[in-house]
Amino acid sequence: MQSPVSFEVDEDGVATLTLNDLARRNALSRDLVGAAIAALDQAERQKRRVVILRAAPGVSIWSSGHDVGELPRAGKDPVEWDDPLRAFVRRIKSLSCPVLALLEGGVWGGGCEVVFACDVIFAAPNVTFAVTPAKLGIPYHITGFPTFMNAMPRKMLNEMLFVGVPIAAERVLSLGMIAAVVPFDRIEAVVLSCARRVVSLAPMAVTALKVGVTTLADVDGAAAPADLEMLEEARRRVFSSPDCYEGLAALQARRPAVFQGREVS
Repeated sequence: MQSPVSFEVDEDGVATLTLNDLARRNALSRDLVGAAIAALDQAERQKRRVVILRAAPGVSIWSSGHDVGELPRAGKDPVEWDDPLRAFVRRIKSLSCPVLALLEGGVWGGGCEVVFACDVIFAAPNVTFAVTPAKLGIPYHITGFPTFMNAMPRKMLNEMLFVGVPIAAERVLSLGMIAAVVPFDRIEAVVLSCARRVVSLAPMAVTALKVGVTTLADVDGAAAPADLEMLEEARRRVFSSPDCYEGLAALQARRPAVFQGREVS
C-alpha cells in the first residue's frame, strides 16, 4: 500500500513533506496524519533546519480537510473526539524548525488550520480557503480557534465561518495572512529559495525565535511561568552555543558566517 505522504531531503538539506493521497484529495485521515507526523518526527531526529509542506504538484485540491468518514456521529461530544488533526497541528507548531507551506488549489476545512499553523505560507494564484462546518451542521473543535484567530483578522474569520464561501488567495494576501501569491511556473523556485535562506541562518537562533513566536501567540502574550521558563531555556541554549555572535563576527571580518547548530559539549 502506497504511503499517503512522501518525505525527501535535497542536497541543500531542505526537507519536503508532500501530501500524496490524491484519491481522497488529501483528506486528513488518521493514516495520512499519522504518516505526516512520522515524517516531521524524522525531520526532527535528522535536525533538519526547514521543512516544506506541500501537495503533489498541479493538484486542484491541496487538502479537502477532515476525512468525513472519521467525523463524530450525532450525539458524540466533539470536545472528546480523538481528532488526528489536533496532533498534526501541534506537531507543526512544536517542530524545532520552520515549516513553509506551498499551496496549490483549494484548501478546505481542517486543511486551512494545518496551513495557518505553518510559519510562512506561499500560494499559487488558484488557491482558495474555505472553512465550512456550518454547511455540514457540525461545530469546529474549540482548540482549533486559536490557530485561526492568530492567523487572520476577526471579521475575516467570522466571514469564513458564518458565510462559508471560498476566499481567494489575493484577498488573503492583502490581509497579511500569507507571504506571497506566486505564479505556477515560479512557486517551487520561490519557496525553495526561501527554504535555503532559512538553512543558511543560525539554526539554534531560528529555533529559539520559533519557540517564542509560537508559545506567546498560543497564549495571547500572557505566558504561564512554565512557558516563560521554556522560552528562557531556548535563549540560554543559543547564548551558550558556538554560533552566538558568529554572524556579527563574520560581518566584521567581511566573511561568510559558518553556523554549526550545536551546543557546547
